[in-house]
Amino acid sequence: MTTTEEAKHLLDRFKSVTRVFGKTSTIIHIHPEHALQCALTNLNDKIISIHKFKHPTNSSAMNRRVDREVKRLEEVKQEINKL
Repeated sequence: MTTTEEAKHLLDRFKSVTRVFGKTSTIIHIHPEHALQCALTNLNDKIISIHKFKHPTNSSAMNRRVDREVKRLEEVKQEINKL
């Protein structure tokens, strides 16, 4: 999945939410600006959790993988801001 596709997918996940109330479910539509903020917050949380794996005692290969994943997530954030 490209960064643009991932950005659209992530943003779409936050545009509407289905909630179950008893035996019925309701779709709640979220304001586009709020959906954008939720998607960006989600990405920031992922970046923070990935940074936990970067440590001087880890192998350089592991730290490079962490750096690549953080870079990719930053690119997804940029794509979300373009949408």
